[in-house]
Amino acid sequence: MNISTLVTEDGILISWEPPKDDGGTRVTAYDLYRGTDIDSMEYFKRIDVIKNSYQDREIRIGETYYYYVTATNVVGESMPSEIVSATYNTAPTSPMNLTCISGNGFIHLSWLAPENDGGSPVLKYQIHRGSVLVESEIVAEPDAEVLEYNDTSVTNGITYTYNVTSVSDVGTSRPSNQISATPMTFPQPPANFTVEPGNGYVNISWEQPLDNGGSRIQYYYLYRSGGGVDDMKKEIPAGGDLTYQDRDVLNGELYNYSISALNMVGVSDIIGPLQAMPKGISSSPTMITVWYGSGFVHIFWEPPLSDAGSSIIGYVVYRDNVHISDIGPNVLEFNDTSVENGMTYSYYVTALNSIGESVKSDSVWGYPFKLPVQTDPPTPPRNLTLEKDENNITLSWNVPEDDGGMDITGYRIYRSLREDGQFESVDWVSSSELSWTDEDVVLDREYFYYVTAFNEVHESVPSSKVSGKLEGIAGDDDEEIKEVNWLLIVIPIVLILLILLVIGMFLIYRRGRREDEDEMSSQDAEYEPPSYDFNTIQKSPSVDHPDDDEKWE
Repeated sequence: MNISTLVTEDGILISWEPPKDDGGTRVTAYDLYRGTDIDSMEYFKRIDVIKNSYQDREIRIGETYYYYVTATNVVGESMPSEIVSATYNTAPTSPMNLTCISGNGFIHLSWLAPENDGGSPVLKYQIHRGSVLVESEIVAEPDAEVLEYNDTSVTNGITYTYNVTSVSDVGTSRPSNQISATPMTFPQPPANFTVEPGNGYVNISWEQPLDNGGSRIQYYYLYRSGGGVDDMKKEIPAGGDLTYQDRDVLNGELYNYSISALNMVGVSDIIGPLQAMPKGISSSPTMITVWYGSGFVHIFWEPPLSDAGSSIIGYVVYRDNVHISDIGPNVLEFNDTSVENGMTYSYYVTALNSIGESVKSDSVWGYPFKLPVQTDPPTPPRNLTLEKDENNITLSWNVPEDDGGMDITGYRIYRSLREDGQFESVDWVSSSELSWTDEDVVLDREYFYYVTAFNEVHESVPSSKVSGKLEGIAGDDDEEIKEVNWLLIVIPIVLILLILLVIGMFLIYRRGRREDEDEMSSQDAEYEPPSYDFNTIQKSPSVDHPDDDEKWE
């Protein structure tokens, strides 16, 4: 039989061909012999005849094994095949514990040697690197003695993935654990930093740094000094507008502003300072007053006490903090007709000069209102009817003949247990509903109802009354009640008869005792009754107590 071996990752695969001559009787099995020395081979496994191979996993790396096979039929075992051998050397296992440290333009990798070299020494390692821009590729092949690699061919801000494989003469290991890293550094300062003074404020603006250092900007730090107020360090989130209005300033004072940017690594250099002096504006309008009525709110004011050296060029009217009108410098009032009766509005006014808009005046409140309308109560609902089913009572009605001058807004349902009793409100429905179902009713109890209508001001007098009762149906519960009532009658009679029987038996017993006493008194007066020793117990002759004979003797 021809026999061969093949080294695989799982062990040594031994294969053979069936014998060319089975001796006239079919082969029933194959016997595999194995040894680590050609002179000391022993029986190893019996293989089913349908198989012509065996995967030997019971082996040690680096060990040489020898094999031959025989065929067996009912007559006996064949001569051995030729002897073959194989040495189990495999690719090394993966490098272990791959880690990294990232920095400004570099990612430094380190790892541990593989746990098993597969029987052949490791010759080198292969560094595999990939990113969202490039598929995984080998970027370095350090020698087996080197267990680290500093990758400087990376760009800040890009995330890279790495794994490492071991290489020997036999083959390449599977990849190590995969890691990811992003090189980064401190950001540059914000770009195009500017400050612009205004009326009681300084507007500051900037742009993102030209280089964020490979990490997203998280915050900007705005610094302020001078001007006779406390120094400021303001932390501004990077996700919003890149502007800030500083209103904690005094007109005519000089302020110094600087700014820096912060990413995951740290804070950039500080850019600045830039100087700004907010300019004066007029004071706010004074003595603001208000009139209001149906569909209007009319406000009045006086000019500012000071225009700060710049003539007033107009006024700005705000309603509920929203700009609604610009007024000329010679007009000191405004009539607001774009209002709704019943609403509440707040107003304030600012003054304008060549520098800008003043701070707001005091606020006033306006309450436009609608003149009252004379109304009457509505008439009651009409044609109130009642319908019943097995569990509920349903009321229905028609709308009133007269709504009293205002729209009907709903109906109220009243209920009582007596026609002349106190009716209580149990529910209400909207004006679009003309029926109501009472689900909270008890069988065999009569209920009385009426309904009223109401508008925004008044409630009508009651409608006509209706009443209804859900009848109970006799069933098993009624039979049980009847049975209980019958028992309540019978049980006392039986008890009385038993008492009379006991009394009668007691009277018969007393009569018998009296007759026996009379008979004994007529006997010979000289007769003396026998004396008894009450400490002795006499045994009854009619009862046999074989176990107690000794006690009675």
